Amino acid sequence: MQNRLNAMFRAFLQCSTAGARMIGGGHPTGIMGTYYFQRVTLTMPVFLFSGGWAAMQVIDHSVSSMELDWRQGRFEQLATACLYDILRLRHQVFGIEQDCLYEDLDGLDQSAHHLWCYRDAELLAYLRALPPVRPGEYSKLGRIVTAPAARGLGLGRELVARGIQYNFRQWPDSHIKISAQAHLQKFYSGFGFQVLGEVYLEIGIPHIDMQLAVC
Repeated sequence: MQNRLNAMFRAFLQCSTAGARMIGGGHPTGIMGTYYFQRVTLTMPVFLFSGGWAAMQVIDHSVSSMELDWRQGRFEQLATACLYDILRLRHQVFGIEQDCLYEDLDGLDQSAHHLWCYRDAELLAYLRALPPVRPGEYSKLGRIVTAPAARGLGLGRELVARGIQYNFRQWPDSHIKISAQAHLQKFYSGFGFQVLGEVYLEIGIPHIDMQLAVC
């Protein structure tokens, strides 16, 4: 686990062109650190690094004024306006931008855990976490999406890292599985995901199953 987290941390270092500031301390769980649910300047989640934990805060002045509001909730906890924003962003990217006709409302949102990020009133990033069907089986991350206006800021990396952190905290004995678009294989590999099987077509787009194992 230590080597994987160090590799993930190095991947984060690559997403800032202006430098980064390190802050750190001890962490009792030996896995990952606490969430940043308060409003923050663009700040990466906490990882183990050289025996302790370290957080990376991007200090690129082009994004330093961006205040982000990260939240999580179950389906029944989503406000109507928030649910609308989530479904709108998913449709905007997966449906319109990727020119793909598919069943986004698949009946799984009700049992999912949802993670999202706002800047003021604008939804910038979202994913859903699905629990294991049975104890000990894998959990899943899906519907991973960032708004067009938020791309190029490293927000996608933070989103995935928070999703990994969330799933391992909720279901510590379960691997995490994703169905990734094939062209993003290298991106997810940077978090430690390993390929399962061959590339396949899903709704006309090449996908590949990947898994992040529990250590």
